[in-house]
Amino acid sequence: MLAVWLMFFVVFAIGLVNFVLLVAVIRRLRAHGHEGSVESTPLSLVMSSGEPHEFVATSMDGKRVDQDTISGDAVVGFFLKGCAPCRELIPDFAAEARRRRAVGETVVAVVVGNGAAETYGPLLAGSADVVAEDSVVPGQPGYHTMAAAFDVQGFPAVVQLKDGVVVDNVRDRIVPSAARV
Repeated sequence: MLAVWLMFFVVFAIGLVNFVLLVAVIRRLRAHGHEGSVESTPLSLVMSSGEPHEFVATSMDGKRVDQDTISGDAVVGFFLKGCAPCRELIPDFAAEARRRRAVGETVVAVVVGNGAAETYGPLLAGSADVVAEDSVVPGQPGYHTMAAAFDVQGFPAVVQLKDGVVVDNVRDRIVPSAARV
């Protein structure tokens, strides 16, 4: 009888240790959120230079956006719905966009994902021409989009164009509003 109780105690102790470890792993995963997923990658994976592929889009206010639209000095930002770094960058991008528009630059914000226009559109209104796209996945509807034309592989991404050619990735140079004087 003692052997049965001893075995019961050992099984109970192993189960308790297993439960404690499981809770610790779950807490750790929740603390990190979705870090490392495609949607929230902090890397700007976008063409570093060159001319974007052909594209034609329409902004949320009905303007045509194509290679001719960005033929001078322009900045194009790409933001994905559900991407935490995108959400964090948008207010600073909007402020930078207003500053650049004031000196005559063209600014386009491309918001990607189902419902991205409703989520990000109001935050970018008045600061950039906002283009809403549903998908950037090859083989999916809407693949021939601005995000595909610029070879965007990660979000957020912000590029500077000169005469319609990508000359620089400027995402990391957008000054956070807290740092502005």
